[in-house]
Amino acid sequence: MALYPRGALRELVKTSWLDADDQDQAVEQLRRALAAYVPEDLRRPGIEAVQRPSTTSVPRIAWAQSVPVAGMRTWEDVRLAEKEMALFDLARLADTPGETPPEETLALFREHGLSARACAGCGAPVTDRHPHWPGVLVSMENEFGPVCTCSRLGDESPQRVGHVLDAAQARPAGKLTGKEQKVRCQNCDMRVTEQHPNWPGVWTEAGGYCRPNCAVPGSGADDATEYDLVDCVYPHVPVGADSPAAAAITAAKKTGYFFQPRLPRWAQ
Repeated sequence: MALYPRGALRELVKTSWLDADDQDQAVEQLRRALAAYVPEDLRRPGIEAVQRPSTTSVPRIAWAQSVPVAGMRTWEDVRLAEKEMALFDLARLADTPGETPPEETLALFREHGLSARACAGCGAPVTDRHPHWPGVLVSMENEFGPVCTCSRLGDESPQRVGHVLDAAQARPAGKLTGKEQKVRCQNCDMRVTEQHPNWPGVWTEAGGYCRPNCAVPGSGADDATEYDLVDCVYPHVPVGADSPAAAAITAAKKTGYFFQPRLPRWAQ
């Protein structure tokens, strides 16, 4: 049996792995960090942090415990044995308290040689080594991605800005001048620009919420599948252009996990 980290803890595992210079070494560092994450009073000889097979490049790290099958004759015997497993005592640890990992969790990961970076604004685990967003701070959350959820300019403004690692880097959202070059995104047909002051060099919606993310895959997967969703947020790709995400977007369309949340007309 395996118990996977969920929510912000799972996102921290993924961003820490993407950030690593040596990703093979990072797998072992993550395994040790998750083992140390378990309080001493919940540690049992039969429970260990292990790497499980993954369907993508992102490794799955889980807490696991074996069920001895000697003497068992039916599946009911197995189910009864599972109820007594100490592994389920860790269920409350699988989610970090709140929507962001606390500082002590980040510190624990760093003690094991991992970057464990979080946005100074919203607290989400972030990486600037996402395969589709090179050089852009991105969270693995499947809606906002490169957008800091705490950077709204009050309730009246839909403008948002990017993640920052240092609160001193935070700045008010900029506005378009109307003179920027605008082209269509080949996937969502939104007008996009590379000249938005909040997202220099990144194709961003030229109106409305000015979000740089084009589309998100559907949610509702189980723990194991959610663990694999490194392609959680896609960038805009202008007509006639290419990007590191182009092939992944094509594959996502074929599997039905690609949709564009359309803005109301007044916001475009």
